[in-house]
Amino acid sequence: MNFTPTDELAIRVVAYNDKQGGWIDNILNKPGQGGYIGSAVVIDRISGGVLTDPQNTPIISPENGKLVEDDTNDAIYAGVRFGMSYLINNDWSLLVQHTAQSLETEGVFSYDPNLEGESSVNRFTPEDNDDEFGLTTWTLKGRLDKLDVVYTGGYLDREISSTIDYTGYTNGGLYSAFYVCQYGSSVAAEDEVCLDPTKYYKENTDTSRITHELRFNTDVDNAWRVTAGIFYDDQELGTVGQFNIASTDKFPELARVLPGSEGINSDGGPFESGISFVNDVTHTIEQVAVFGQVEYDLTDQLTATLGARWYQIDDTFKGSTTSTDVSRRIRAFGTQDPAELDLATGGDGPGVLQAAIASGQLDVSLLDDSGTLTVDDTIFKASLDYKMNDDILLFTTYSEGFRPPVTNRQGGDLASNQSGAFNGFRIPVYSTTDSLDNFEVGMKGDFLDGILRVNATAFYSEITDLQTSRYDPTNISFLVFTDNVGDAEIKGIDADITWLASDNLVINAAFSLLDTELSRVNAELAGIAPGVGARLPYSAEFSGNIRARYYFELDDGYNGYFNASVSYTGDRLAGMSMDAYVTEDATRLIYGTGSGLPIQNEAATYDGTSFQDSNGDVFQGGRYIQESYAIANVSVGITKDDWKAEFYIDNLTDESAVLYIDTQQFTPKVVTNRPRTLGLRLSYDFY
Repeated sequence: MNFTPTDELAIRVVAYNDKQGGWIDNILNKPGQGGYIGSAVVIDRISGGVLTDPQNTPIISPENGKLVEDDTNDAIYAGVRFGMSYLINNDWSLLVQHTAQSLETEGVFSYDPNLEGESSVNRFTPEDNDDEFGLTTWTLKGRLDKLDVVYTGGYLDREISSTIDYTGYTNGGLYSAFYVCQYGSSVAAEDEVCLDPTKYYKENTDTSRITHELRFNTDVDNAWRVTAGIFYDDQELGTVGQFNIASTDKFPELARVLPGSEGINSDGGPFESGISFVNDVTHTIEQVAVFGQVEYDLTDQLTATLGARWYQIDDTFKGSTTSTDVSRRIRAFGTQDPAELDLATGGDGPGVLQAAIASGQLDVSLLDDSGTLTVDDTIFKASLDYKMNDDILLFTTYSEGFRPPVTNRQGGDLASNQSGAFNGFRIPVYSTTDSLDNFEVGMKGDFLDGILRVNATAFYSEITDLQTSRYDPTNISFLVFTDNVGDAEIKGIDADITWLASDNLVINAAFSLLDTELSRVNAELAGIAPGVGARLPYSAEFSGNIRARYYFELDDGYNGYFNASVSYTGDRLAGMSMDAYVTEDATRLIYGTGSGLPIQNEAATYDGTSFQDSNGDVFQGGRYIQESYAIANVSVGITKDDWKAEFYIDNLTDESAVLYIDTQQFTPKVVTNRPRTLGLRLSYDFY
């Protein structure tokens, strides 16, 4: 709804409620699924070593009969958007916008590929996700003498609460034996039968973020033009995660709280009963940046641009897990006090961590005595624009980018598996900044008297110290951490085309060609990460889309249109970790069958009986292939004045696309798209 109370004031309000039905079925878990502890095979695939479950005891098969349901993954979006534009005077204007939205979902949006069909799962805990946010933004524009001034900012407040089935954690090698069979050294198994492995995870995340930017621009009609400003960003993310991963009802001694917390979390509330592992961390990031850009018209056709941005980021990571006082650990690495290092990290022996720091294995140079991680740098941009004529622009650009470091909760720890490729591996205290150098050449042009528009860019990018997230509780740590895998190169072409085929038909098309590879691998990750020449994850060598819209006139002032589109995404590799064969082993042990997902073999040779790495150790590394897919959508609509009615069919061919493969619970889960959906949209604009 739009309305203008005065000539200077305009207001727009939009409210919406969208309930989307599910398509994933939670089917009955068949007796016997859950199988046996798979530690021996999983570990053997990784390192060639022999680590076995000393009991090899059958697990009680988990039951989900009460949760069996078709189309479990409903989603309800509800929200409101408010906008106000106010013309203060001839020189100044103010725009304020606010968006509030709630999202409530049930079930999951992925399927288990080891089950029949492409819409079935086995889940043993009711799952849900509630996501609420409020976002307020403001922009003040004005003019001071010969300077244009823009001040803009925003404030975000977001709360997410979720419950996740964590039964798959039982499949995680040594941890499965501990939590369902061995119960630690002080508790004996009951009747030598492993307990019901059903588990869950609850997480509450609160995010707040405020940004400010003040920018000045000189007159655009000058031969030289300057843009300069300052940017400030302050964000805080607090997470309380509660894991039920041990049978604390039978064995209370396995229930744990944070060190010194006495069961109270950072929000001031108690942890739930039955919780055996807790994460309670607060991550704050404060950034200030100063930027400037100069444009100069060398000739009427050639313009040069040079820009720079200096930034400083202060990153503070505080909190605890059940096993670690994270705040104390990070401060200890900042001070490098020998006694405090030994206490905060659990004790590696006198001088061991100091030696790892001195040798460069552990980098702690960015931490101060309080544990705050600080980085600052200056990045640059330079470009040349050549205007051949009124219709064609050629350009070349060099630009730099970065991602700041990420602190790890378990930084400094040795990998739990100290054999094979993991011998001597330590979790980095933080991942260092990864940086991007990007080179582009391209064109923007209108041809055939404006009937055809083509924008195209060819680029070459170099990434130094590429960051990657890792999760390997079988071999390294039961907590996610971030590492720098090495360097990478990306070559590609992007293009989009618009063709006015007739007075009634408009055709749009776009495509992307990519050639990606790792050009260097961190020596400590040799045999763990993919090797030099490996493709980067989630990057299709070819993707593209084409859309057509045809307009037609009807009687009595009605107008109609027909839309059709097809989008294609090529094969992509899932993740940077070579864990696909490990995951397949676990899947076969648990379900008696594999996932059926294709795997690209990497970093291994086959001698006729086994795979071996360069040291002769048995090893097979691979990544799942997320296969190509094409999605087609069609719609037909009729409009008149403020009314519009549209009938649509999304995913016309009912394609089940592999959008993402999740292996964090040791058997693959495939995130997929919504199946063929038919619907009718009605809208009316109020003024």
